[in-house]
Amino acid sequence: MHATPRWIFVGLILLLAGLPASAVNPSSLQKGLTKVFNVTDVDDPPVPVKRSPPIYAPELRAARIKGSVTVEFVTGLKGEVVSAQVTSSDDSRLNNAAIECVLTWKYKPAKYHGHEVFCRTTTLIEFHLD
Repeated sequence: MHATPRWIFVGLILLLAGLPASAVNPSSLQKGLTKVFNVTDVDDPPVPVKRSPPIYAPELRAARIKGSVTVEFVTGLKGEVVSAQVTSSDDSRLNNAAIECVLTWKYKPAKYHGHEVFCRTTTLIEFHLD
């Protein structure tokens, strides 16, 4: 009998929490709590360590496409972003760049009762022409 990898269970939890399983990074998941907490429910929210700006695709800049994209994401037990999805967007052509940007970010992990936990939060990614 084969053991089911732990990341499958975590992926199912994220899927049930409303996040796409395809956006789950299995290599980033580890032993520990697998519940996904909302940022308002943790004792210590995730703290940004590395947040790079989005890469503005040259064809979108040349077409003068600008706007904002709201991204909901989950930080993992080591502070990596394990899942991200767009919740609203001024222009869907900006969505991929926003998701790719957020997936590179690093955080000091969120904590609940002294333990690192998965944490859901949102951010606004803005694309300016200047």
